[in-house]
Amino acid sequence: MADIMSECTQVYRNLLFQYFEITESQDTEKLIDGEQLLDNVHSSLKSTGKFDEVYSKFTVFRDENNVEDMFKYFWNLEENDKFLNFENIPPKKSKRLSVLLLEDGKRFMENKDFVKALDLITLSLVYAPHPDILEKDHSDESSDEESLSDLSDLSNEDGSGEDSVPQWIKTNSSENKDNLVINISSEEKIEEIYDTLSLAYASRAYVLFKLKQYDICLKDINRAMENGTPNSVIREIFDMKRKCMMILQKQQDDNMKKSMDLLENMKSSGFSSEEYLKTMKGFMEQCYENKDPSTTKSFSQSEKMYKAAMEMTETELLFAYKNPLPPKIVESNPSIPCFSSAIKVQWTPERGRHLIASRDIKPGEVLAVEKAYMWTIDTQNPLTMMNFCSTCLGRCAAPLPCPQCSKVVFCSDTCRSTGLSTFHKIECHLLPTMTELVSPVLHRIINIIAQIPYSELKTKISQCKQEEMNKPRKHHGFNDHMIYDSTDYRTIYHLEGNFSRRLLQQLIHLCAIASIAVKMLIKSNMYFVDEEGIPFEPSESDIVFVGSVCLDQLNKVLCNASMVDEYQINVSELDEDPETKKVGSGIFPAICLLNHSCNPSAQLNSYGNTAVCHSICFIPMGGDVTIAYDSTYEISEVDARRDNLMKHYLFICTCEACVGDWKIDISKKPKLSTKKLMMHIGIDSGTEMALKIQLQDIIKNFQIVILDAKRNKFPSSVHINTIKDTIEFFDKYVELPDNLYFLAQRYLISLNFDFEMSACRYIREL
Repeated sequence: MADIMSECTQVYRNLLFQYFEITESQDTEKLIDGEQLLDNVHSSLKSTGKFDEVYSKFTVFRDENNVEDMFKYFWNLEENDKFLNFENIPPKKSKRLSVLLLEDGKRFMENKDFVKALDLITLSLVYAPHPDILEKDHSDESSDEESLSDLSDLSNEDGSGEDSVPQWIKTNSSENKDNLVINISSEEKIEEIYDTLSLAYASRAYVLFKLKQYDICLKDINRAMENGTPNSVIREIFDMKRKCMMILQKQQDDNMKKSMDLLENMKSSGFSSEEYLKTMKGFMEQCYENKDPSTTKSFSQSEKMYKAAMEMTETELLFAYKNPLPPKIVESNPSIPCFSSAIKVQWTPERGRHLIASRDIKPGEVLAVEKAYMWTIDTQNPLTMMNFCSTCLGRCAAPLPCPQCSKVVFCSDTCRSTGLSTFHKIECHLLPTMTELVSPVLHRIINIIAQIPYSELKTKISQCKQEEMNKPRKHHGFNDHMIYDSTDYRTIYHLEGNFSRRLLQQLIHLCAIASIAVKMLIKSNMYFVDEEGIPFEPSESDIVFVGSVCLDQLNKVLCNASMVDEYQINVSELDEDPETKKVGSGIFPAICLLNHSCNPSAQLNSYGNTAVCHSICFIPMGGDVTIAYDSTYEISEVDARRDNLMKHYLFICTCEACVGDWKIDISKKPKLSTKKLMMHIGIDSGTEMALKIQLQDIIKNFQIVILDAKRNKFPSSVHINTIKDTIEFFDKYVELPDNLYFLAQRYLISLNFDFEMSACRYIREL
């Protein structure tokens, strides 16, 4: 049976990817693969004997740090004009494909496979022709004010019964067939009534109703009605809406009753008035949010969710995910608001800008909370693009489509309005082409440049160049008020790009990507516009200017982009470390100031397009605050680590783990470090003996914590404090590397998903 289910799942996944291949193949007849474009340039330079000349010129440009002349030279090469040409694919919808997807989704609905139906119908929404979005969309705020007084006959409906599938859902329904298969064989002019879009919203609402997602179901019903639901289905849609409202009202009433019962028990048990009022306020808030207050126990939110997820069916797990808000910094650094006051920037000629502790930092502290200046979703994975919001990078089970392109989705009307008015405004017209060119770095650079109107770009670049010449290196990126503002382009401009260290072949490759980026911006007719927004034909001077900015930023993007990910928590086996799923990438200008170490003192976690940095060891005042750009010392050998860092970041690592060639020896017992003891003034033989005894106690307590945590699945605050104390003691007094220290540190990191320190999804894998 398992083999059959696995085979069906694979067929279903192949079906999804087949749909993507169908729509892309229709659009890309004239487009050459992106890698082939670049290969053609290299091949031509070699066959015509120009390679030596180009290398010679590029060597001079690189040594002189002359980005502008390098791009200008490449732009004027015959190969650039001859081989880096492509047809720009405009954003479009496909009514034909939307109908096919909707029909297949309905087949799964008829078989009561609502999970697969949900995916296919969401794809149908993505491809369905869509009306323009007004500047302010109120769909999420729609009111449901219909009277409930006449709905007593519906009180037992909860969406889970075995009632027959409505006639309009069936794929063989003759009554509605004309509605579903309008223009199925051709892409004709979109009609005033967006029937495919409306029917897709109505169909998804039905799926969500059956999955008991009543809040989301109501929103889809409202959208179906707003987009002109056909008269043949309007009555059934309205009835479903009323059922949803009744169920939600009943849930709220039940939760209110539970709240009052719990409060009454508290009152009779002698709780203080202050405790009573505080609890009452919390219960009322939960009732308004339609949550059961009886589940409010002394568990972490993650523990409650995990316990619930263990009982969930595969269908229910579809909605078992968290997009938590990032934590707040207790006290911010006045000069770098996204940093804690516990860290500050320092600059030295040998190490450039880096971060150090301005006080002692304990394990587990929040050191930075920063929203990305630029972010992109993983365009190489269609399923990721359809399950994560392009604006906030949060997971969404019932997303909203872009009204123009079929490449991104949004989690809400708010995120959609934000995206359409900012980064996606230009990106929308370029994503179909960028996806085919298969260059994530091209997508990133387009999004950086597109955020600054061309009419403002020259002023900003001129300002940044003046700062580069006149400000101390330590202050690069700070504004006139000496604030490092992550939303300010100057923080991106002043990042390290290691231009002078790059191989010549790399620079030729980057020039080609910059050239493609400029050509895409020209073809969009949306970037080269004057202050009134009227497009103009850019001069060579305009092109070279923007191209050199693209080339400069490409170097910096390659060295500074961070992955945005999501934890995948297997509810079948909590003992396993959660896996991470790539969602996209982002540039976090302040976090980019963190240097690398193969034995890092801090860890990054993703909250959508916001990154949070936690300390994972004890950092003494003046100590380095570092993260791992690549693998750490316990995962790979020193030579492999150094090779990877040189390849991607262009430096040789000299951290203590590399210099000392650290390796984990599981047979080695923890012992005090003579070097560390000598650093602590006043430690005599008596103190050393006391520390040895304390070390044995630390080891014993840590082992108890590990065993207890395995039994109880979720650690208590006492357990967490013991782990932190273990790490701090080892950092201060014990010789490293050490296996027990490594285990304690990994355990602290694994607590990230337990204590809402990142986005996560619950899955079940045996």
